[in-house]
Amino acid sequence: MLTSLIGGTLGVGSVVYMNTMRKARYFASTCRTRADSLARIIWCNPHVRLSPNAPPPCRAEPWEHVLGFTVGVWALNKMSDMEALYEVKVAEKLAEKIERNQGELDEKYKVVLGADYAKWFPSKA
Repeated sequence: MLTSLIGGTLGVGSVVYMNTMRKARYFASTCRTRADSLARIIWCNPHVRLSPNAPPPCRAEPWEHVLGFTVGVWALNKMSDMEALYEVKVAEKLAEKIERNQGELDEKYKVVLGADYAKWFPSKA
């Protein structure tokens, strides 16, 4: 649950940041006509020079925030799942490697693991 909230907050924060960078207004009427939409495209393009009387950019749409929240939740949950998956895979690889080299490197394992040697090798301790 906490991962979802953090991911959603990051997603919405990213959308708000992008809207701030393009100077979109939060509380204004949306573009409704084709001319307004064309003005929005021209206004948002940094390579086009407009007169000082050009209309301001249109406001941010609410679906952008919902999409940002959804993508943020999905991304952080996927990252959390991958972390758990790779934690198990690393533990399996480590156990396999220790088992393969157990007879050859027992003294070295005792030095490196110290008090945890009994945890990893209960039959030897």
